[in-house]
Amino acid sequence: MGQEILERTYSNDQIALIRNTVAAGTTSDEFNMFTEVCRRVGLDPFRKQIYCVVFGSGSNRKCSFITSIEGYRGLAERQGNAYKQDNRGDWHRVVGMAYWHEFAPIIEDVIWEDTGEVWEDSGKKKMKKTGTRGHVLDPKKEKWHKMPKHMLAKCAESQALRKGWPEDLAGVHVAEEFDHVESSNAWEAAEAAERQKRQARLGGPATLFQFEQMGDLVSVPIGEAVDRVLEYVGTAEPAEVDWFRNHNAEALRQLWVHNKTDSLELKKAIEERIQQAEIVDA
Repeated sequence: MGQEILERTYSNDQIALIRNTVAAGTTSDEFNMFTEVCRRVGLDPFRKQIYCVVFGSGSNRKCSFITSIEGYRGLAERQGNAYKQDNRGDWHRVVGMAYWHEFAPIIEDVIWEDTGEVWEDSGKKKMKKTGTRGHVLDPKKEKWHKMPKHMLAKCAESQALRKGWPEDLAGVHVAEEFDHVESSNAWEAAEAAERQKRQARLGGPATLFQFEQMGDLVSVPIGEAVDRVLEYVGTAEPAEVDWFRNHNAEALRQLWVHNKTDSLELKKAIEERIQQAEIVDA
């Protein structure tokens, strides 16, 4: 089947149909690239195995090639196995890992209050933000509410298949990998997926901290970073913690992006430790 798709020749009418449906809105260069990707990976747009989505406009215009998980599985099935052979000749099962906070479409649930006024131009009520209820799943992403494990499993499976057969699947992603970002940021999501592959080869995502003013930068795995910093905060002097917070602002921000809940607790612990010096000075 794969060879049949690779050798298939579409009529002019079929090509026009593809351009006006699964690749609607593409420029000539984008459409030519899309058809080349279809040929290279052996996926059929008429079966909706692959499609092209255009995001943004002007200098922010981007397009992404997206396939269904069935399309991914079809490519893997052509290989005949779920294992890869290393340079020594040993076979290893291809696996992928997806973290909930990196793929689930989580949004900030904002609390709004009616001000009792209306906008003159639209007649709609004026509302003001009074707080938040934390972070919840985007209500528009129904499948993530109904089958969260299934959706996360798709993300993990696609990463495993892309890692196992990069020459066939490089640059092609499943739609579920884009659900956690707004449409205008889909390009960044594709870049994030590539970063995750590079991080996996290095043992997983990590961030750099400097715990001592004259010390070296230390690479700390993201999963261990909160505990590592909390341990430091509990033993360091308040002035040292204040220096640490200011000097490692970017690393702390990266940690917040990966783990917002624990990072808020860490922020609270840092501020309380610094305030201890203020109390003594008073």
